[in-house]
Formats: sequence, C-alpha cells, structure tokens
Amino acid sequence: MNEELPFPVYLFPIFFPILWCSILYMLSQMSGWHRVAKTFAYDEKIAGEYLRFQSAQINGVNFNSALEIGINDVGLTMAPFFLFRLFHKRILLPWNYLRAEEYKKWLFSGYKLTLIEDKRFTIVISKKLFKKMQRFL
Repeated sequence: MNEELPFPVYLFPIFFPILWCSILYMLSQMSGWHRVAKTFAYDEKIAGEYLRFQSAQINGVNFNSALEIGINDVGLTMAPFFLFRLFHKRILLPWNYLRAEEYKKWLFSGYKLTLIEDKRFTIVISKKLFKKMQRFL
C-alpha cells in the first residue's frame, strides 16, 4: 500500500514561507499600511501605555487580536504581533493627524479613526479601546 500524497511533503518547508510572505505582503498593500508607513514609520517604542492583542479593522482588513497599540500624549502607535510584522513596520500616528467619529455597522458599534493626511486610511476600533485614547483626541 504505497499511496502517493497529492502534495510532496518535502516541498512544504519551501512552499509555506513563500505563501506566508505573499499573504503578509498582500495584507500590507490592501490595508494601506505599507503606504502609510512611508510617512509615519517609527522604529522605537514610545513611552506610554501599551495594549497587546488588540483588534482593529484597517481599510477593511481585520487584525483580530494581532495588534500592539501604544498610547501617549504624542500619538497612537501600532505594530502587528511579531509573526505578522513582515511588511508592517511600526507606525506612529500623531493625534493631530487623526479624526474620530462614531461607527455603527450591523451589531458592531465602535469608532472610526481617519488619517487626515490620507482619508483612504481608516481604522475601526472598539468603544473600549477608544475610551483609553479618548483623552488625547
């Protein structure tokens, strides 16, 4: 009983990393993260409150429990969990570059943050997360 596998198993170590990198690249492009990082990339962590495993929808791309969000008087920093960080540099969005408005869709209600410099870049967050950053906006 020598059954042949439909996909040669020995190709998996080559195929999976290529697939993973391709997916991360596409998500970076679709979410607009790559475009915004050209202006707002920030390599260092800022002093302030950090919230790990946060969720947000960025231009329709869901980052469910995959973001580290930093909040202080300078602005909002975002970086994906390290496994998802390829093509997603840490960004620092100054508060004066963001506009917030209530957002409701179906059963979800939260807030939508829009980048004033690039209105195509929107971040939808929960009310709970918004309350932590509200005093800075």
